[in-house]
Amino acid sequence: DERFTVETVDSSSGDVGYPSAIQVDSAGVAHIVYAEPDFGYIYHVERSSNGNWGYPETVIADSGWSGEWLDIAIDSADNVQVAFTWVNSSWTSRELDFIYMDASGWWSSVYYVDNGSDTGSNDVGAYVDIKIDSAGLPSFAYLDATRGVPVLADYTTFGNAIYIDADYNLWDASMGSGFYATLGLDSSGYDHVAYYNIGLSSDVRYSSLANGGAYSEVIDPDTGIYIDLEVRNDNTPCIAYLSTGGNDLRYACRDNGSSWSIETVDSSGSVGGWASLAFLSDGTPYIAYFDESNSALKVASLTGSNGNWDVSTLDDSGDVGYAPYITVDHNDIVHISYYDAGNGALKYAVGN
Repeated sequence: DERFTVETVDSSSGDVGYPSAIQVDSAGVAHIVYAEPDFGYIYHVERSSNGNWGYPETVIADSGWSGEWLDIAIDSADNVQVAFTWVNSSWTSRELDFIYMDASGWWSSVYYVDNGSDTGSNDVGAYVDIKIDSAGLPSFAYLDATRGVPVLADYTTFGNAIYIDADYNLWDASMGSGFYATLGLDSSGYDHVAYYNIGLSSDVRYSSLANGGAYSEVIDPDTGIYIDLEVRNDNTPCIAYLSTGGNDLRYACRDNGSSWSIETVDSSGSVGGWASLAFLSDGTPYIAYFDESNSALKVASLTGSNGNWDVSTLDDSGDVGYAPYITVDHNDIVHISYYDAGNGALKYAVGN
């Protein structure tokens, strides 16, 4: 796709880049955090606004096994906030941790978001998604695999969170809910969570604290995985996901405030893995996702007044496109980080 420039960021540290996450600060500096799964390290690297990479990479976690799941967000003061899972050396416990870098480049010590001390759970943090409110305080959505529920941890003050089970149909959630947990915040700071519920019905669900968090509703009765929720600029929650019924990419929005409109974006083969959603400032959605049929990275955007999706292949140079993560900066430039499995490398694409 000629709209994008593709670069290899890191291919020298062994098998790196699965997973990764990217955000851009107010100065146009792109920050990528990514895992080295062979050793359980997490790295951070920066790309300046003029396109230069700030090597060497910084190791921000290197104890136990870190970064099986991770996410990044940047607050209004340009603090880079990172959530990640940590597994102990005996592989008997998984917890959710948090670290941040201030605007001067100083990294904090590690904070514990959830280590199961309150619930007795010994496996928390999978699929973690972090968002930051206007006060600079993060919220986290993730799976509590021990109890089989999606959890929302919302910082009320820094380092102190309230913990809420985001699936309120607990009789069903006890059978297994919260997979692919994903989080969005609206302009009032309310949390919106989507997730896959195995349960009795195997459906895609949504919960919101905007209405007191007293319910969870079905978005799509079909099985949906690789779910990513973002809140559009008009405070509408939307998701991108892979529907396993047809192995296609779908997009859904809660347009009228009570029901979801669902449309198929791409059905050309087995597509939609690791769907990652972001919006331009005018509300135009962009979705980066994996094309399993062709081992390629694809991008879809909703363009034109007729509401047609523009679907294109961004990178098909080998076995590429795994675990893409998309973001849009303050100038409406699209940035994507993703994994090149053929070379064990972290790659990056930026809109021209």
